[in-house]
Amino acid sequence: MNWWDIIKVAASAGVLSAILNQGFAVLIQHSREKKSAAYLALRVAIILETFASECARKIRALEYDDIQGIYDAGFPLTGETLPQIAEYPDDDSWKHMPSDLASEALSFPNLIEQRRQAHSNWMDTIEAQQEGFSEKLKDIKQMYGDLGMHSMKIAYDLRKKHRLPKLASEGEMTDFFESYS
Repeated sequence: MNWWDIIKVAASAGVLSAILNQGFAVLIQHSREKKSAAYLALRVAIILETFASECARKIRALEYDDIQGIYDAGFPLTGETLPQIAEYPDDDSWKHMPSDLASEALSFPNLIEQRRQAHSNWMDTIEAQQEGFSEKLKDIKQMYGDLGMHSMKIAYDLRKKHRLPKLASEGEMTDFFESYS
């Protein structure tokens, strides 16, 4: 074996070693990003499911179409009685989420705010709500149902995309909201 053959073998081994090292580094980084995005997806899914649960609670409180249901749901029944959604985690993991899911999840609080503004102050006093009372309650229940269903859909998509366990009561909640949306 001459010097030229030794140099070729050493250079090949060096290049191969550098490629493998970089490849492993990329795989490790990708794995970390994937785990971080899955953890963020779980946290956001739980926030959305909690919001949906609160929407369901509000609907149940209004089921009786009576004044007690109004007080139980939060009187006066305005856009302010919409459940509050907890703040999303503020970290860099959002950039590792699929853009369509991140967009849907991040825009959901804006949808809630739009609904809140659209339904604000429709029931300022007991006297003002006497006319069309049942119809207005139906509209509010539908709003809660739509928002609850939408939040459950986003949570489901997040869990599915990141292979997270399903919410145990997912089917029950989805069926419940379908009857109101």
